[in-house]
Formats: sequence, C-alpha cells, structure tokens
Amino acid sequence: MTYGIIGRTAEGTDLCDGQTIKTRTLVEEITHMDPNSKVLIADTYNYKKRAFNIFFKIIEVLKKSDVVFILLSRNGMKVIFPVVNRLNTLFKKPILHDCIGGSIDSLIKQHPQLIEQLNKFSVNWVESVQLKKRLEDLGVKKVEYLPNFKRLKCIGEDSLVLSYPKQFRFCTFSRVNEAKGIGRACEAVININTKCGFIKARLEIYGPIEDNYDVVIKRYIAISNGAINYNGVISADKSVEILTGAYALLFPTTFYGEGFPGTIIDAFSAGVPIIATDWHLNGEIIQEGYTGLLYDPEKPEKLEELMEYLMSAPELVFTMRKQCLKEAKRYDPERVMETIQKKVGFVLSK
Repeated sequence: MTYGIIGRTAEGTDLCDGQTIKTRTLVEEITHMDPNSKVLIADTYNYKKRAFNIFFKIIEVLKKSDVVFILLSRNGMKVIFPVVNRLNTLFKKPILHDCIGGSIDSLIKQHPQLIEQLNKFSVNWVESVQLKKRLEDLGVKKVEYLPNFKRLKCIGEDSLVLSYPKQFRFCTFSRVNEAKGIGRACEAVININTKCGFIKARLEIYGPIEDNYDVVIKRYIAISNGAINYNGVISADKSVEILTGAYALLFPTTFYGEGFPGTIIDAFSAGVPIIATDWHLNGEIIQEGYTGLLYDPEKPEKLEELMEYLMSAPELVFTMRKQCLKEAKRYDPERVMETIQKKVGFVLSK
C-alpha cells in the first residue's frame, strides 16, 4: 500500500505550529499503523516560492499513491485544492481531507467556490462536532468528525499529589505572539504579584517567538522581578515532561484560525487543567469546571480572576488533574487511526 500526503511537513526546519505537527503526526501514525506501507509526501512548506517543485511532487503523489491525504491551511486550501482536484481528474484517486484549524466555515463564506472543491473529496474530517454541523449547513458533503490526536505517554494518576504551594507555576505552550494571548498572560501574572506584594504566580513561556514579539516578551520579563521566563522551543515529544507539575496551562488565544490546539492534549496528558478563552473550539474540548475554566475573550481581565480562583482552590485543581488524565484517553492515536483505517478500506473498496 502506498499512501500519499499533501501538506506541510517542513522537513529540515524547526517549525512546530499546529499544521506542521498534525501533518507530521499523521505520517508517523500511518507508518506505525502499516509498517510495510510506503508514504509519498508533497511538502507544501513555503509553497509560493516552491510552486514548480511542489506541482510536480503533487503529480507524483497522485500517480503513485493508492490513497491520498490532504491537510492544508486556509491559504493553501484556496490555492492548492483546485490544482489537486484538477489533476485528480486524470488519476482518479480517493482523496481524504483532514481539515486544519477551526475556521474553515468563515473561509467558505468569503470564498464559496471552496464548497465545490471540498465536495470532490472522499471525506472531509473536522476536529469539532459543531464545525461539522456548520459545514453541512453551508452545503459541504461527506463531513465527519475526527478529533486531533497525539502519541504521548500520559503520567500515571498515582503520581498526582494534592499540594498547597506558596508559589504557583503557570505555563503557556504555543506560538508566542499577540494573537495567542501571551502578553495577556504576562500581564495577569504581573498584576497578581503586584497585588500580593511578592511573587505568588510564576509564568513559563514555551514556543517559537513570532512577529518580532521578542521585544514585547523581554519587556514583560524585565518588569516581572523574575516571575516570568521564556524557555524556548521544546520538541513535541517533551511536552508532557515539561508541563507535568504545572498548576495550570494558560491558553488566552484569540487566533482567527484556531482549531483543535494540540497543546490541550499535551496538558491533559500531563494532568494539567487549562484556563482558556471560550474561543472557536475551546468550549467543546475543555469542559468547564471539569478539565479547566473558560472566559469570554471580550473580557481579558477574567484570566487574572480565574488564575486567582484556582490558586485559592487546590482541592479543585487536584480533582481536575485526575479528570484531565481521563480525558486524554479520548485522543489516543490508536482510536483515531482505527477510524482512519476503516475509511481507507471503505474508499478503496468502492
């Protein structure tokens, strides 16, 4: 069996955004699922500058693969979907679309011609039940729910300890820019400590810095009296190890393309509850009071309030930790790949 992948693997780079990680993870899991298989990849990284090479790689993937997976960002959908579908009129291969992000419905409203492109695929997998319904209402066919997934080793529940810390360790684990809310997390920590008169909350920032945001982060670090640290980019397989023991993950995102953030699975696997904006799919993934707390993104001051609330409720946090570990099992790759394998078998039997 030869599988084709059209998506951004960005080989040879240290990119660790959601799109790249999801595509790489699918490649790894296909190999794990079918060790005797061959995987051909048309890497769409930097496609505007590599258009010629990518075009011929897509032809190779369509020609030589038995089944093809396509995973593209918003811009990639607009440009590459029509190319792939036009070429596939020659090769007639089943194409399985694994949607990146959670805002494809808004993209369709701006570019309704995408509906025709999506309806040519054998399936359109989305990471949210809500998004599935919204796409169907817009006229997209063959939409199915498929959650995000990661192969991570969860910590054991027996390693959880109820503690009453004097200092509380919070983390962010995402790209470092304004849209991901990192500045707001810094402000919340600084405000809490200023009110207390001592360092009660600490913040560890992990992830690649984007949009020249290093200037902003350095300023927050400088005025935090040592409460805020930027700890660089961590490889995906170290996420659970790094997050283990954190009091909570802060995820104050307002990123327009936010889908099912893999960092939520990282936190669940480490037994770490999440304080997040009720933004895009967050409210479907994070269960209020069970695996985390949500707040209105139009009221950013609520982040600080919820941090203070959790710091006053270690028993609740301990209960949430256990619930996070249970929730992590839902995103086990074995479960998700079983669904994918069944779909591959179905489309090849037609």
